[in-house]
Amino acid sequence: RRFLVATSVDNKYLASKAVELQTLLNMLKGDPVGAYVTLKRILREQRIILRKLINEEDIRGCEDYIKILNDFYNLLDKTKLITIVKPRLDGHKVGDRSLYSQIFRAVITPDFMFARLMARVPLDGEEIDTYKIDKYTDVAIFKVPGDIKYLYHLNPPEFKISEDKYELLDMARSVLIKHKPRAEDFIDPEKMRMTFYNIGKDLLQELSEKQGVRLTFSELKDLTNILVRYTVGFGLIEVLLKDERVQDITVNGPIGQTP
Repeated sequence: RRFLVATSVDNKYLASKAVELQTLLNMLKGDPVGAYVTLKRILREQRIILRKLINEEDIRGCEDYIKILNDFYNLLDKTKLITIVKPRLDGHKVGDRSLYSQIFRAVITPDFMFARLMARVPLDGEEIDTYKIDKYTDVAIFKVPGDIKYLYHLNPPEFKISEDKYELLDMARSVLIKHKPRAEDFIDPEKMRMTFYNIGKDLLQELSEKQGVRLTFSELKDLTNILVRYTVGFGLIEVLLKDERVQDITVNGPIGQTP
């Protein structure tokens, strides 16, 4: 409550800090680590300013502001997140989100390497229709007992490759996702996709040679397309979007343990 009433007091010094305080509160929602670092800096600055103030009203306002910041700081300092990241804050730049990737691990969907476990057709289903989206992707429509809705069963290229190729894709993906596109790359998604394609193709070729997995030119091209889909693309959603018979797509993944 102290944070909220700070903007309504008569003290001019304290009132002048309303925007700064609100900015901190807003930052807390999207970047709590950045808010903590910024708060620590502001506290240090305010203590220096307090020693230089002469006007009594400004001194009282500054002291009150420091108390507010201290309360804010102490609450934030005791949180589990800040306790974990504290040893890693040296040199941290506000806005850098690399710390979050070290702490939070989203468990939204299984690794596509193991997606073939979901490729089983319903054993008790009645096949209503089958067709191909392209030469690599099969679709089957099933009527399942006890369900009024038909089951759409997709069998994309990544469900059909060998274990060795799965391993190559997983290794290549682990390397490729560390490559951060530049801001200007997002202006031209096709160019960015082509860049990742070229990098991914060379990477897969290099990994295949190291792992002793022989790939034909066609196989290398197919694996690279899969790799690109799962790095800068939308994964299986891209395959679904190719199906002209599909009218609506809803994605609703389960919440992870650390989303």
